[in-house]
Amino acid sequence: MKKTYKSRGAFIRNSIIKDLLHLHGMREAQEVIVSGTSAGGLAVLLGLDHIAQIIHTASPETVVGGIVDAGYFPAYKSSRKNYDFNMRQSFNFLNMSAGADIKCTAVADVLSDCAFASNLIPRIHTPHFLMQSRFDKWQIVNELGLGADSTDIVNMYGNFVMTSIFKTVEKNSKATLFLDSCTHHVVIPNTNLASTIIDGKGVAVTDSLRGGCGNLVGITVTPLIFLKFGVKYSYTLAVTAVSINLLHSLLIRNFGVHDADST
Repeated sequence: MKKTYKSRGAFIRNSIIKDLLHLHGMREAQEVIVSGTSAGGLAVLLGLDHIAQIIHTASPETVVGGIVDAGYFPAYKSSRKNYDFNMRQSFNFLNMSAGADIKCTAVADVLSDCAFASNLIPRIHTPHFLMQSRFDKWQIVNELGLGADSTDIVNMYGNFVMTSIFKTVEKNSKATLFLDSCTHHVVIPNTNLASTIIDGKGVAVTDSLRGGCGNLVGITVTPLIFLKFGVKYSYTLAVTAVSINLLHSLLIRNFGVHDADST
């Protein structure tokens, strides 16, 4: 007898948002930031506009934004791994199209195209802030199938990620990107990176930071880059000191909630 497997992710997500609004006071919030790390970051991209729609139905004046931490997984095929194929299989098996952004699924050549951030970001209407590494530790292992000794291939992959994410974010004035060249998977739980401050002086990444953020030996290091594509390439910034406050201010400025304190 054939068994049917049902996934209820979209129903669960929508029910949680409605419960928070109607049973736990979220209707009174002035601003709601939907955030996620890794697969959770991809989940933000998949559902951010729908979540914002649910919130605005109950509370039209609430400002909604998204934070996507390490959620940009390219549709990449290497000689050792086929992440593209595996992700598409997961998307179809779990019926993820039911919870994916309808603006993507409506135009996709195949529904599983919407498993990838590069196809979701250009269509998202809600302001969102992406934090991503060119040399994501998880991606180096699981997309490339490589270790720290394969520097030439890793550098090539890092350039691919940078080119891909720039082209993607440039298509949406609601998207803002914080890109670094440190070898990590996520930013928010990482105390070294979460204590980073940014300024507009264009100072190169210091040797101390190179060691502190855990770069692989031989990997090309570039300054952290902050891009707001509403005003194309308006900032190219470098890391210089230790505080999360200005990064938080940049988030607030991007969402337009109130003026940021840049001191």
